[in-house]
Amino acid sequence: MKKISIIIPTFNRADFLDQAIKSILSQTSDDFEIIISDNASTDHTSNVIEKYKTDHRIHYHKNETNIGMVANWRKAIFEHSRCEWFIIMSDDDYFIDNNYISDALQILEEHQLSLLYANGYILNTRNGKMTTLKNSANGVLNGIDVFTSRGTITPQDFTLCNVIFKRSIAEKYNAFSERANYSCDTELFLNSCLEGNVYFHNRIVSTYRIHGMNLIGQVEHNTELTVGNLNAFLSPYENSKGILSDAQQKKYVQNTGLISMIRQACIVTFTSKDTTSIENINRIKNKHPALFEKATQSLLYKTELYLKKNNPLIYSKYSILSSLWKRIKIKLKYTF
Repeated sequence: MKKISIIIPTFNRADFLDQAIKSILSQTSDDFEIIISDNASTDHTSNVIEKYKTDHRIHYHKNETNIGMVANWRKAIFEHSRCEWFIIMSDDDYFIDNNYISDALQILEEHQLSLLYANGYILNTRNGKMTTLKNSANGVLNGIDVFTSRGTITPQDFTLCNVIFKRSIAEKYNAFSERANYSCDTELFLNSCLEGNVYFHNRIVSTYRIHGMNLIGQVEHNTELTVGNLNAFLSPYENSKGILSDAQQKKYVQNTGLISMIRQACIVTFTSKDTTSIENINRIKNKHPALFEKATQSLLYKTELYLKKNNPLIYSKYSILSSLWKRIKIKLKYTF
């Protein structure tokens, strides 16, 4: 059996897909399988796949209907892939280091690891700007240290196509099970860090494309996605109890901006009046009262600053508003 499954979820990106496949087939090691999970594409994706139909390493599966991004990932990993380790490569990304898989397999043989990842480029197709992950680490790292330092690497902690996940850990945490959790890869990354040592390969191995309105922009304007994104960071926080000290958990909360995420979820949920999201926020309030209280206090403080700057008349009567806010908190059934 092959050692690594390279998952390529795809939807209507035939023009990029070919480059992704070629970059994998250019690897010096062939100890992998490629799982292409087509989420009901309507372009010429099938024509791209046709020329690879004789390659036994490539397995193509097409959904009859579009089942959503997260569900497509989950189906590809748990129903179609067979290997102990897996990579998720977006259909518009590609490897530039032909030795990455070979080197990674050797590292995985030499060390007991819960995860392996590497450096890479981020290409913004809107302006052509290329940036590099600014991570100075190299070699075996303590998973807890990586967990608590989340959010301190610029411009981001990792790019998805560089991360090699362990299947058994994904199964343990029921990864990719929430369709609105577009940060499910980050959630699995963080949960993997709780399982042991990780390895950072400080070499640029791939190019990760960003184009159009990225997922972060979508999340900020969508109630369901905002709450889903919050769960991606809150779930590992819950799982870290009994593993991390209070000081380490506090560091994680600070570095991830978890309080700000809860505050943003409250704002978006309250303004949308989406019942399901309100119930989810209510569960967070009941499960994490201390975090929730900090978030709502922060919301009040920011409201006060805004009024002070933009509406002095209302600000002068802020004590009345504050009293009214307390009454609203009591009256509202769910969140506030």
